[in-house]
Amino acid sequence: EGELSITVRSDDEWGRLCRALDAPELLESPKFIDYVARTVNGEDARQEVQRLIGRCSLEDGAKRLEEFDVPCAPVRTAEQVMNDQHFWDRGSLLPMMHAATGKPVEDAIASGFPVKFSGGELPTIEGAPTLGMHNSEIFSKFLGLNDQDIEKLKEEKVI
Repeated sequence: EGELSITVRSDDEWGRLCRALDAPELLESPKFIDYVARTVNGEDARQEVQRLIGRCSLEDGAKRLEEFDVPCAPVRTAEQVMNDQHFWDRGSLLPMMHAATGKPVEDAIASGFPVKFSGGELPTIEGAPTLGMHNSEIFSKFLGLNDQDIEKLKEEKVI
């Protein structure tokens, strides 16, 4: 009914995973005896873990691994993430803004800043610029053109 991401980096975590899966044979197998052996036999280790965890529902598997302090999390679909109120509440998801109008784009979602800091609120995202929106600023800052120069180039259809 879904996928579970499991991260096991150390021999200690491997031991907790094997105990969570009631698989002492994996702890004793020379193919998985330590980190190096599991790296060499990574595909076999993955298949064994998938076979064992596949006996559980997603919810039961995650709960069991969490009980044994094995780092894991359900892999969620984009739709599940977009509908998670937690992400909206913390500002990780925001309505996509139209820079020229300052209004949200209908049915468009943008990602907010992924972390929060204690030092205050992050700046508001104004939205992606429209075509040519910052031309005058760029022409003056980087090319040293003033408003009259820019207007003359427009009249001459250079820009």
